[in-house]
Amino acid sequence: MLAEVEEEYAEAIVAADKNIQHTLHKYSRGEAEERVRSCSYLPGYYLDLANILPEMDDINGMTQSYDIFDIRKVLTYLVGKKVLDKYPDEGPGSDELKKLIDAHRDDMNKEYQQATSAASIKTSLHEYSSMRQSAE
Repeated sequence: MLAEVEEEYAEAIVAADKNIQHTLHKYSRGEAEERVRSCSYLPGYYLDLANILPEMDDINGMTQSYDIFDIRKVLTYLVGKKVLDKYPDEGPGSDELKKLIDAHRDDMNKEYQQATSAASIKTSLHEYSSMRQSAE
């Protein structure tokens, strides 16, 4: 999904540089936040990214839409944030412990990706439906 965001951003930049009349796709707040969330390269961001975009209201109080520049700005901000890594202090055995921590983190990342994949969610919903039907 990141590639799609970068491609859309590049097209918008080229159009702006050449003064080409280019209609930017407008996203609702929910759509824009989904574009940010779907960029799975964000390490350590398993928090709810809802409300990561600033609320933009026009003078009438109506929620304004977002474009690719807004989405790219948020992604750039998130990539620039440092993820806190807790490692043991330097000393005997610390290198091995760091490797174990990194391996555990990789396992957690894989498990998270599996758990949030569309196939996993569909399977879970099917299992839940089956359980409810058998309980009734």
